[in-house]
Amino acid sequence: MGQSENWFIALVVIVFSAMIVWRFLRIMKMRKWNLAWYRGEFPSLVARDGRVTCYSCNSSNIGTERLMEGMYMRRHFCRHCGITLYYSPES
Repeated sequence: MGQSENWFIALVVIVFSAMIVWRFLRIMKMRKWNLAWYRGEFPSLVARDGRVTCYSCNSSNIGTERLMEGMYMRRHFCRHCGITLYYSPES
């Protein structure tokens, strides 16, 4: 095997490793940004009955979507302005 082939293999390993680390960090961030976190950051925007209001536009029209890519997480977002509010694990 030549010098250039070794560099190519090393580059592929580095890129693949970086993608795995990035994905892991993204999932960890999502797990931290849950409903309890949102309630702690914006206590007046989470009602006792669990209704959530957007911190950006004060809309209570909140949607949920499944995040694919094997993350098994859901994104809760404001349907009015589109901002992500918090994440929850899929059941």
